[in-house]
Amino acid sequence: VTLTGSNGNGTDFTGAVTVDAGKLVINGAFGDVANNAASLTLNGGTLAGSGTFHGDVSIGNAALNPGNSPGTLNIGGSLTLGAATILNFELGEAGTVGGANNDLVNIGGNLTLDGTLNVLAQPSFGEGYYRLFNYGGTLTDNGLALGALPAGYTPTLLTNIAGQVN
Repeated sequence: VTLTGSNGNGTDFTGAVTVDAGKLVINGAFGDVANNAASLTLNGGTLAGSGTFHGDVSIGNAALNPGNSPGTLNIGGSLTLGAATILNFELGEAGTVGGANNDLVNIGGNLTLDGTLNVLAQPSFGEGYYRLFNYGGTLTDNGLALGALPAGYTPTLLTNIAGQVN
């Protein structure tokens, strides 16, 4: 399912959405724009896109593929990643936050970090810092395992700067 366009002006969605299989692509704005009261739970499948979900997102035995090869996914509420979550980030321009060559997830609330990170190198990938997440609340770091990585690189996950995961 691809959600394109935006809801708003009295058409906010304030309920709960559960995805058990398939792919949900958010390319517009979806959820409760005023209060971030909507919720999205992925028990399977994939969340992708370069739009905004206005609410809380919880990802269990599912994948997070931010952006549209690459791009930025925005979450107005909190993001909870489970131990079985697979994160697939396309990265290609060190030192640039988001942009045309890097995936990024912006989170308005809290971030619970867990799962396995796969890095898909873009043509300009090289040594340096890559921002994965910006968050506005608190970080609960349950550990993010490193999965598939570009050959010859040994990354270090940095969570020591408040509001950032690099």
